[in-house]
Amino acid sequence: MERAEQFEPIGDCPAWLRFVTPQEVRGHEARGCADVGKHRAALALFEVAVTEHASPGNTANTWAWAASGRARVGDLDGALEGGTPVLEQLESAVTSPRTLTALRPVRQAVRKLPAASEFCARFDALEAEKVTT
Repeated sequence: MERAEQFEPIGDCPAWLRFVTPQEVRGHEARGCADVGKHRAALALFEVAVTEHASPGNTANTWAWAASGRARVGDLDGALEGGTPVLEQLESAVTSPRTLTALRPVRQAVRKLPAASEFCARFDALEAEKVTT
């Protein structure tokens, strides 16, 4: 994708390339790695994707997936640290059931950590709100 952006006139690029950002492609690649059990590779791709320009909704979603990736590799502190700003976005600027769903593995992984009680309560409140609205 980067090659197409750098070396091809936009008119010569496939139409979908005009609407999909490198961050989105990298995020899909990372989720694909996670789906086949390559969690460390997925996490590495998410770490790059969260630094790339994207809309607020896509940024929050990528951060949620990155936090879930940390949970999958056993980095519960990192998962909690990465997931908390996503909750803040979901409580204010971003309304996205898919982002909340992407964050669910963090909620499940940290449920027994005393430091995660506030995170879990906030997640549960958002999930209850999603069900009732």
